[in-house]
Amino acid sequence: MRIIMQMWPMILGNRGILLTWIPLSMNNHMVSRITLLKVMSLLGSRQAQE
Repeated sequence: MRIIMQMWPMILGNRGILLTWIPLSMNNHMVSRITLLKVMSLLGSRQAQE
């Protein structure tokens, strides 16, 4: 799962991530909220490096 999350930004980009996690948030708010925070932090650190 972690590998997929790390690959997601390169494959789909920001919009792809949002489109992917919005349906999941409807299914399970807590899990997706935590996951979304992790994804956003990954994007933030990735953008900071670039």
